[in-house]
Amino acid sequence: MSHPLAVAFKGFLLDGKARRLKPTTLEWYLFMVTPFMESLSAEGISDLDDITPSLIRLYLTGLEDRNLKDTTQHAAARGIRVCLSSEK
Repeated sequence: MSHPLAVAFKGFLLDGKARRLKPTTLEWYLFMVTPFMESLSAEGISDLDDITPSLIRLYLTGLEDRNLKDTTQHAAARGIRVCLSSEK
């Protein structure tokens, strides 16, 4: 079954809103996960089922290569993990 990324991410945010997550929490997810989704799109990945652990690692090591703080890297990893675990 196909799961387009944009639809899945919008569904994730809608689910969070329905679960009454705070607006700041939803904004945080939007801020942390959107760059990952954009990187997948740049790689030609448009379906949730095509995301592999290697693609996630590639993104996260790219954050390290950009010398982003460890806390930023960990936050991105947490946001991605929560988003993807809610969809699978």
